[in-house]
Amino acid sequence: MAKSITSSLIGIAIDQGYIEGIDQKASDFIPEILEQEDIRKHDWTIEHFLTLTDGLNWPETTAWNDIMVPLESSDNWVEFIISRELVNDPGNQFNYNTGASHLLSVILERASGQSTKQFANEHLFSPLGIGSMDYFWDIDSNGYYTGGYKMEMVPADLAKIGYLFLNGGRWDGNQIIAQEWVEASTAYHTKTELNEAGLGDYGYQWWVKTLQLETGELIHSYYGSGAFGQKLIIIPHYDFVAVFTGSLPNDSYALYFEQITEQFLLMLFEE
Repeated sequence: MAKSITSSLIGIAIDQGYIEGIDQKASDFIPEILEQEDIRKHDWTIEHFLTLTDGLNWPETTAWNDIMVPLESSDNWVEFIISRELVNDPGNQFNYNTGASHLLSVILERASGQSTKQFANEHLFSPLGIGSMDYFWDIDSNGYYTGGYKMEMVPADLAKIGYLFLNGGRWDGNQIIAQEWVEASTAYHTKTELNEAGLGDYGYQWWVKTLQLETGELIHSYYGSGAFGQKLIIIPHYDFVAVFTGSLPNDSYALYFEQITEQFLLMLFEE
């Protein structure tokens, strides 16, 4: 669930003035983008990466089968990502892209002058009582922390992230993440083709899903999703946070989410 945590750090960086906002050009931090021949890339904004609407040809969930060998075998991850062909105009269509999430980490490091992990330790994890040795976060071939995956954290600490969001970014009386960012990042921004498969639509690196109660009432939920069925689920209507771990095949993700939310959690509370 590195994507959701990276998004949280982007929100903190904006609040602290390291980044102007989601509309700021990505090339302000990654000037290599301006060397790309396709000038549509020059207009990439941070929001395009947050919502995974960058438009790149990125067959992560199809040809690559969720295995990032082409990216990981590259000597320069940034160059590999930004040089992929554009198949859609930026901002027009969702396509699941861990590479775009990684660029958010690169932007954060270059904006703040700290590594993503250092920034996270100081501004997010330490206030929650999560030590720098309590989790693992991998780096790419150039030393940037991976913005979209390769992070390991124990369930209890991950639940703290969920509880922080449930409480509008506040922890122990301190505003760790701006409430405006919590609300914006977990709101609907992008329709996905995966909604029909039960996964939901997309916010800023959070999956967003409307749940229907037996009474017909529609309620808002959002979740972070990791490989093999790892889930951090927040249902504000019930003041509820849940962390699930697992080791599931890729094709069972959607069914898994349906079971633990609509069939289990909601039935539990309605009873």
